[in-house]
Amino acid sequence: MRPPLPAAYDASAIAAHYYTAEGAAALRGRVASISVTVVRALVPGTPLHMSIEALGPSVIKFGQALANRPDLVGRAIADDLRLLQDSCTPFALADVQRIIREDLPPAAADEVLAALPERPAAAASLGQVYRLSLPSYASPVALKLLRPGARETIAMDSLLARAAAGWLQSLRWPPTASGARLLKPALVAAVDEFFSRLFEEMDYANERANLAKFGALYRPGQPAARALAATARRRRGQAGATVAAAAEIVLPQALPGHSGGRCLAMTWVEGEPLLPRGDATLPPSSLPLVRFGIDATLSQMLEEGVMHADPHGGNLLRAPSRTLSRPQRALRALLRRPPLPPRLAYLDFGLVSEVPLQVREIRARFALGCSRLPSDEPSAGAPLRVSPESEPSGGFRCSL
Repeated sequence: MRPPLPAAYDASAIAAHYYTAEGAAALRGRVASISVTVVRALVPGTPLHMSIEALGPSVIKFGQALANRPDLVGRAIADDLRLLQDSCTPFALADVQRIIREDLPPAAADEVLAALPERPAAAASLGQVYRLSLPSYASPVALKLLRPGARETIAMDSLLARAAAGWLQSLRWPPTASGARLLKPALVAAVDEFFSRLFEEMDYANERANLAKFGALYRPGQPAARALAATARRRRGQAGATVAAAAEIVLPQALPGHSGGRCLAMTWVEGEPLLPRGDATLPPSSLPLVRFGIDATLSQMLEEGVMHADPHGGNLLRAPSRTLSRPQRALRALLRRPPLPPRLAYLDFGLVSEVPLQVREIRARFALGCSRLPSDEPSAGAPLRVSPESEPSGGFRCSL
């Protein structure tokens, strides 16, 4: 009997699943599909994001990462690759309906299917998201569904990548048992780490737990949120009363009653992408929100040790300012307070890393040492600085 695929990444269990006659046939089919896609990608005029999308979720993850690096791939390619963050080809409505029926209790499934639109609000590497209005909730709901076949495709890719990494890692010169390894990095371990994280992303129970853990720190009123607000007040004091610094993180709320193994329901978060499509640089007006994002990342990485580990452009939104009552607006106008700033919304908590205290202490010492370097002479390890560009584009640049 063919062993089942594991729920969590396990290289030995995945190998046992595919090292059968049926599994070997599936692997050959995957290799053939990759080969055909690579050949088609060489045809002039084929959009890069479409070629990467056709290779499957494992490769899409690399495309999403490159979309954040216009300095490496160029502005045009980075903008094309940003389509992989929320505009992949959606899977069929029939598959959506089947997953909902199989995954949710009958009453919840009926309620969702009655409100389900024909097209998703966004589609990415591992799933797609629908915006729903359900009678059970006063505000809109985001329903995320796992892409059919994603687990099987990623499992096969992990086997193929592991075999390639093992071969590369075994290369020696001279080509004898006593020869020195040509490639020093531990490639097999790197492959295992990458695919273990992908398996984590497909575990929606884990994502609900991650969201609860992150929210216990960064929802309004929580300890880390108060510390970030204090940092923003200091920035406002330094910049002057006419500038309002962003000071709040917005998070969705998980809705367990309409969630399952392949469905995850959350409250809908309003917002717009930090970087509009077609632009490769942010305008100077976004600098306060960028500074707040940097402060939030440093807080996660150095202070709290709970870090959102997938902050690409599809998972960060510029959320609207808090809504004030009419008396509150009148009071702010009377006191000549600046308008409330936009807020930073985090989405997709499939990847959340825990940074051990010892690692945080080492990083904090390193950051402190960097801050004492002369700021006018770039050097290895110099701190990241975000500053307005002098070019006509009016964006900003990050320099080391």
